[in-house]
Amino acid sequence: MEREYTESERAYMVSIKLQHPGQEGTRIIRRSWDDHFTSIPPSRQVIAYTLNKFNDGLYPLADAPRSGTPNIAVNEPNKEIVATYLTEQPSTTTRRAVLEIPFHNSREVSRSSYRNIVKEIDFFRYRYRKIHHLLEPDPVQRSTFCYLLLQEYDANPHFINNIIWSDEAQFKLDGMTNCHNSIYYDSVNPHVAVEKLLNQPGFMVWGGMTRCGVFGPYFFEDNCNRFSYRDMLQDWLVPGLQIHYPDEFDQFWYMQDGAPPHYALIVRDYLRMAFNNQVIGRGFNIAWPTRSPDLNVMDFYFRGHGKDKVYARKPNNLNELELYIEDFFSDVDRNEQQRINVINSVSDRFQLCFNQNGRQFEHLRK
Repeated sequence: MEREYTESERAYMVSIKLQHPGQEGTRIIRRSWDDHFTSIPPSRQVIAYTLNKFNDGLYPLADAPRSGTPNIAVNEPNKEIVATYLTEQPSTTTRRAVLEIPFHNSREVSRSSYRNIVKEIDFFRYRYRKIHHLLEPDPVQRSTFCYLLLQEYDANPHFINNIIWSDEAQFKLDGMTNCHNSIYYDSVNPHVAVEKLLNQPGFMVWGGMTRCGVFGPYFFEDNCNRFSYRDMLQDWLVPGLQIHYPDEFDQFWYMQDGAPPHYALIVRDYLRMAFNNQVIGRGFNIAWPTRSPDLNVMDFYFRGHGKDKVYARKPNNLNELELYIEDFFSDVDRNEQQRINVINSVSDRFQLCFNQNGRQFEHLRK
């Protein structure tokens, strides 16, 4: 573990932790790391390990002399060859590189030696980031939307805190959000597959969130349509907000995307009346831009995080599924600091989107 970071990097960890003990120092190190170094920020465990060893006098900041025979493949000619190769083919794999690169003196180079060369020339591996597709008119709509909300935010710093971010999500009994880490060990390939039944039972769930709390879950008895959505607003959400947040209710802005039930006339008329026209959505004064999950808290945080947590508990029936969904909402509601951090990130997302002229920006975030 101690070999992963240089002397200057370890010294930086220790100096910050000595000035700012506890979790504050750890957060400062991780947030400011990219401003000082090009390597991957250390994990909380690495930071704690480094400080403990330093305090015990068992861990010098300087690297100890390395024993063993030096790796002769790591030399200046090979560094230049690898740097040129990676500049021309940045998406190559390690396996392909060691086969294709004409190394110095025609020597065969192992994959570990190749990785050492790459490390020596300060090349780092970066993962591709999936981003949603935009149509031709979308960037203009997104840029205009972000400009309007940033203007509101400049005039009233509490504006974003008062937005009720909302969305619906479907939870199925056999749901699975991420198969990347689902593995099966064996000496030969058993060709394992997972059957997925069609039309599995589940729930259509509405949820909302502001800086002050989480609203929901609301379980629709059937699919969400204009009538059931209007009934949810009229009979459940608005009365609940008026009871629990009587002083803040007049400051709330309700946000919804452009789904067909949201655009229905009976829904828009009710929202204008209930929230005094303080609504963000399709057909309102501040129109929600289409194909913008990266701007909605309930999309970029709540939906994926919630499904991961719920499906990780492997519900066996609808009662368990409903209970696990309710548990997740309660956990987020109790975790005030996490909720505040998510809401605070919204203005940064608006600014990034505006700076990108409305185009995708999530792959540019640190």
